[in-house]
Amino acid sequence: MLSLLKSLLSRSTSNTRIQAQQLLRDNSEDDAYTVPTRVLYPFQWNWDSCFTSLGWVTFDEDRAWAEIASLLKGQCRSGKIPHIIFHKDSESYFPGPDIWQYDNPEMKTSGISQPPVLATTVRMTYERCKNKEQALSFINSIMPKIFAYHRWWHERRDPHNTGLVATYHPWETGRDNSVEWDEPIKAVPLDDLQPYVRQDLATINPAYRPTNEDYDYYVALLQLFKTHKYDQIKLYEISPFKVADIGINSILARANSDLLYMMTLCDSSEEDRQTVLNWLDMQAKAFEGFWNSDRGVYQSINLITGEKLDFVTSGSFLSLWSGLIPFESASIMASTLENMCHATKVLVPSLSADDAKYDRYRYWRGPVWAIINFMIYDGLKIYDQKLLADQIFNTTRTAIKTYGFKEYYDPVSGEGLGGDNFSWTAAMWLYWLDKK
Repeated sequence: MLSLLKSLLSRSTSNTRIQAQQLLRDNSEDDAYTVPTRVLYPFQWNWDSCFTSLGWVTFDEDRAWAEIASLLKGQCRSGKIPHIIFHKDSESYFPGPDIWQYDNPEMKTSGISQPPVLATTVRMTYERCKNKEQALSFINSIMPKIFAYHRWWHERRDPHNTGLVATYHPWETGRDNSVEWDEPIKAVPLDDLQPYVRQDLATINPAYRPTNEDYDYYVALLQLFKTHKYDQIKLYEISPFKVADIGINSILARANSDLLYMMTLCDSSEEDRQTVLNWLDMQAKAFEGFWNSDRGVYQSINLITGEKLDFVTSGSFLSLWSGLIPFESASIMASTLENMCHATKVLVPSLSADDAKYDRYRYWRGPVWAIINFMIYDGLKIYDQKLLADQIFNTTRTAIKTYGFKEYYDPVSGEGLGGDNFSWTAAMWLYWLDKK
């Protein structure tokens, strides 16, 4: 009886693996890039592609590297990698390239970036692949591009060398409507807002998406950026929304460490390696500024007021992924995380259920996201918090196994929400959760 049960479980896991592989194939375009999901997000997204490459490498290494190569085709001459690359036309998404009007000679793109996970996912892809010689040859060819991307973050988003990089738009954080941005976004003027039509609500329940008020601010910022021709240094001085996102800063710190590791494998100069070391040194010195001892977490900072954005969100725990925090702080954060999750079936909610702004269905104000869980899980493992890491692994795995590859999940019931057939969720199954 026990052997039969084990056989059924093994077969079930195998079926989920096959389904995840097929989902990536179905969402693949031109054997080069993967859309997050059809209709809702019909283009190539920056950090989506990076995480999706981790799924591809488990069964098609060439396709994993093609994903990265396709993303880098949209890189700007400044080094920035935009958050959307519009390889093809589509009417099902707003705002498209005609709205952004971003002058990128390489191809049509948006005018902002996204959390810089590229270096880390390239390293993870390399470590998982079997053909190390081919992989290393490819990595060697793209190292200058990754270095240029990091240099863009440090020089254009931290021009005064504070160790904290800024973001000018909630979309850039990847956690669009997180409660952290509620207060700083109110500084954005809406007086000259031009009419627009959202496309997302045609296919997704409005209760699962950012509100119309949120979108007014998002579009107003976009229009402001266009007015100033996306001049990064000027925007650092005048953007009404300017935050040091704990997520982006943590991800960049981890990415710098991984970039430095890959530089030792490639033909990188001593000067470039020293530059990355200097970036890490600045970040390490600045990082404690994120710490809130009363809350027991690291928090984002409003760079205009200098105040911490006093919420405990899943983004707070991405600091574990940075590798920059002390073990003592990590231990405190583990307790904070356990308290945050006391009312949830699935870890980690994007906002504590105890918060007045918690909404278990609305995007980044409560729901659980597999890619965030993976980063928190990996960060907890760094700091020897194995039991809590295993809880995240097990509850995430159960939610996906039960409800399929959804965009995000209800932390109370585990039900899948948002977009269907979501690429990075399938990728997380293949890379992280596909265990017997």
